[in-house]
Amino acid sequence: DRTPMTVHFRVVGASVAEQVRPEDRIFNVDPRGSGESSAALTFEIGERAHFAGHISAFSGQRLKTLKKAAANPSVTTMLVYSLEDGYAGALGTEIKPGTTYFLRRAGNSWQILNSWDQPPKT
Repeated sequence: DRTPMTVHFRVVGASVAEQVRPEDRIFNVDPRGSGESSAALTFEIGERAHFAGHISAFSGQRLKTLKKAAANPSVTTMLVYSLEDGYAGALGTEIKPGTTYFLRRAGNSWQILNSWDQPPKT
């Protein structure tokens, strides 16, 4: 597919696949998405890291799920495509809409490792 966000999902997923470690457990955050970003991520990372779950528009209790994943020490990395109220606070990071972020756990907080501007909405 050549839609701008689908291309973005694939490019970001390929980049993240080069940055993860075999012991990483990655959680995908896209509460405004259909789940397509998670499908692209799992395809791109293959067996390079473990997929630890996701949040999409179809997930129930999205903020609660994010807080639970963020507090789970086995989740070592997160890929954040979209936000809802309370997400930046739950992650303790300066993240903003319109940018995709790759985060790594640093003790009890999250560090931005990489970011990508998202394509303009059409």
